[in-house]
Amino acid sequence: MPVLAQGKTMGNGTSSQRVTHAAFVKREDGEVRQFAYCYDAQLLAYLAERSISPTFLHEIDSFFLDHPELASYEKGRKFLSDMRMLSPLSAYITFIIGYTMPARYIYDINTKLPLLLQLPPGFSHTPLSEKYEYDPELMDIFEDWGPSWGHAARLRILDQIDETVSMGIRKLALGRPVNYDLRKLICYAIWGNPVDAYKWFRYSYQLDNLKDHYLPEHIILVQAPNFRGYAEPQPLVPGIDVLDVLVKDYRIALVRSGHSRVEIEKRCATAKAKLAQAPTGIDIVDLIMDDAVGRRGTNRRGARKPRNTTRTKRR
Repeated sequence: MPVLAQGKTMGNGTSSQRVTHAAFVKREDGEVRQFAYCYDAQLLAYLAERSISPTFLHEIDSFFLDHPELASYEKGRKFLSDMRMLSPLSAYITFIIGYTMPARYIYDINTKLPLLLQLPPGFSHTPLSEKYEYDPELMDIFEDWGPSWGHAARLRILDQIDETVSMGIRKLALGRPVNYDLRKLICYAIWGNPVDAYKWFRYSYQLDNLKDHYLPEHIILVQAPNFRGYAEPQPLVPGIDVLDVLVKDYRIALVRSGHSRVEIEKRCATAKAKLAQAPTGIDIVDLIMDDAVGRRGTNRRGARKPRNTTRTKRR
């Protein structure tokens, strides 16, 4: 039987009106933890301390429900077992180590974007290279990568992030254009947790290492077995991975169409599979981009009506 979490009091608070959600949902491949319905005091206190919204737990729950393939291979099954057996807080921290997306804050990080235009002249922030040791989640990531991520390797990537952020702040001070991805990186570096600045830079911003840039939403998925007939895409132009460029453009098109980031990751994975199976002679640009144009995100706002710019003559 699924373990039940403490219920929420509804209405006048009587016991007959309490709604109880399962802390674990039962599937054919076993029970899967539902973080959002654990109502664990330690976990909620930890999130509050880091200014993380409890709604972020729903995003984690969606990840497990959207990836039943985790139960199809040994490391995936071990990962699911850890999520069940560990305490909610320990399971959350274990999950976050491999999650390539920044967390969701109590305040939307995008609400900080206008504040970038109000930074005083000569504004300086504490570099990540000086404060990363105070973020246990970032330290866990470095330790999880093993000996190859020694002190010097850590400082190299953190210095690269700091230089990129400082360059963006200087551009803003001079009134020069700064793209959305860089502005968001600056917001994470100034107002967010160091681990989220690191994740946004490594997995969403930088393009020097495309292997990192196009990792799935969790590194445990990298180890999932490929389906029968899968073949790695090959670049069509020497020195340029055309397929990576195409998938990047597809990702941008999905963002503009209003898709959530979970939807975007799923559709990008599907697009890569389509490209791998595309028969010779087919127009792969039309194959992928027509799909992006034809889809609308589930969280897309309704289109605004055009303003009436016709002026009425005064009589």
